[in-house]
Amino acid sequence: MGFFFFLDFVIAFFVLINIHAPWWAWVIYAVSAVFWFVVWALSDGGATEKKTDISKQGQSCTEE
Repeated sequence: MGFFFFLDFVIAFFVLINIHAPWWAWVIYAVSAVFWFVVWALSDGGATEKKTDISKQGQSCTEE
C-alpha cells in the first residue's frame, strides 16, 4: 500500500510540473502527501502490534 501512495505522488508531482500548476495546487499536493503519509504510518503501526500479540500467544502455549 505504501508503494501505491509513493507511485501516485510521484506521478502527481510530474503532472503538476508539466501543467505549470499554481501555488495553491502545490499546497494541496503537499498537505495531502503529509496527510496520507501519516495515515499509512498509523496503519502500519497497528499491523506491528498484531504481530507481537501473535508471538506472545505462541510463547504462552509453549510454556504450558
